[in-house]
Amino acid sequence: MFMRISSALLLLALAGCGTKAEAPRGDMIDCALDGAAEFAKTCTVERGESGLTVRRPDAGFRRFTVTARGVETDGAEIAEPQADGSVKVGADRYRLPK
Repeated sequence: MFMRISSALLLLALAGCGTKAEAPRGDMIDCALDGAAEFAKTCTVERGESGLTVRRPDAGFRRFTVTARGVETDGAEIAEPQADGSVKVGADRYRLPK
């Protein structure tokens, strides 16, 4: 009897651990993360008053500001425009909306 009760409690505890994944906010965009050669539509972008927020599938994010001089980030890494129209920051590349 003790074994059945403890098994049932364990199952209830495990069932409570799962959380429903939150749907990505914003529009899906192409990105090539961590030095990937190919782009995939796995990032989302949100427009805000101060610029764009790009969210990675691993919950990381970058903030961009579009200025007359180009695209800038709010972090320490520099946004570098690429010949294919994407923007590179560190080992990541993003195809930002116009």
